[in-house]
Amino acid sequence: FDERLHPDDRAAVAAALEKRLETGTMAIEYRWRCADGSYRHFFDQTVELPPVDGRRRLAGTFMDVSDRKILETQLIQAQKMDALGQLTGGVAHD
Repeated sequence: FDERLHPDDRAAVAAALEKRLETGTMAIEYRWRCADGSYRHFFDQTVELPPVDGRRRLAGTFMDVSDRKILETQLIQAQKMDALGQLTGGVAHD
C-alpha cells in the first residue's frame, strides 16, 4: 500500500489511519500510483462498524477525484488571470 502512495502523501495517510483507530472514521484525499505509473487523486472515506464474532468491520467509499482536481486547478488559474486583468486594467486607467 505505502509503495503506491505518492511520497508526499504518505505521512498524512499514516496519520489518518492512526486517527481512524481512535475515532472509528477516516476521510482523506491522496495520490495513488496506477499500473501505468501515473498518479490519480482519490478520496477515501471509511467508518468502523460494530464487530461481528470478534472481527473488525469497515465500510467506506474510494472515489477517483482526479477530474475534479484538474477542474479546480483550471478554475484557480482562471481566477488568477481574472485578478491580473483587473489589476492591469486599474493600472491602465490610473
